[in-house]
Parts: sequence; structure tokens; C-alpha cells
Amino acid sequence: MVVFSAFGGQLRALLLIKSSNLLIDNLEELVETRDLQPLILNGGSFHDVLQKSNEGTLNERLLTRTEQGHGLKSFSQLLSDPVFDSIERGSHAVITNLDAIRFGLSQRASKKNSCSAYVVDETIFNQAYSVAFSKQLNRTLVEKFNKL
Repeated sequence: MVVFSAFGGQLRALLLIKSSNLLIDNLEELVETRDLQPLILNGGSFHDVLQKSNEGTLNERLLTRTEQGHGLKSFSQLLSDPVFDSIERGSHAVITNLDAIRFGLSQRASKKNSCSAYVVDETIFNQAYSVAFSKQLNRTLVEKFNKL
């Protein structure tokens, strides 16, 4: 009786939970998954890095797939309901910073009361920023900037 009950519960769980075979954990898997269109911010820092990549590299192949599939989007387009609809259908993947994804998902969840998306738990692109300021700036502030 216990074995049958456990088996029945396991079977119900398998039938009720929608599994996804499109879990992408890195850029290589995204580039190789032909039925998943990557979307990135047009003119953003990640787009800039992709444009400067050498021919034949993973980054160059990702840029080619993105451009051919009309995957360059403005910020408002990238986090829009139609894009999240396409993510939930499994046809598109958005590549942007974690804060933007969290913001978009929370907005979506508050509007629709649900949102299902898989967020990769791996750093794909590490952004570095530079600060330019006047040479006449207070030396104490310059030292603080340098520490940062």
C-alpha cells in the first residue's frame, strides 16, 4: 500500500510539473540551441564587447545569431511583456544584467500575478566601469576613487 501510494504521488508530480529541456547555463549552450533566440540591449556594454570580438569566437557567433534574429532591443523592449511572453513560451532568452532581470521579473509578477523564467546562476559577462573626473578634484576624493 505504501509503495503504491508513493508511486502514485510521484506519477502525479511528474504529470503536473512542466519540465523544461531548454535550461541554458552558459553562452555556448545558448549559441548551440538553434530554437532559442538571444536578445540583448542594443548599444549596451555587452553589445559593444560582442562587436569587438574576433571572427569565429563564441562572442562573434552569439552576435551573429542575435543580429540575424533581430535580437538587438532597446531597454524598454528588452523588459516588455511581449518579450517575457516569448521567454515563457521558450522561444527567446534575454541577456542583460541581473538587476534588470530582477526588475523586469518583479514588474511582470506584480502585473500578471505570475511569472515563470529561469535565471542563469552564472556570471556570463563581468562589466568594468571607469570614472573620469577633473584633475583639480580634491586629492582625498581621488584617493577614495582609487580605492574603489
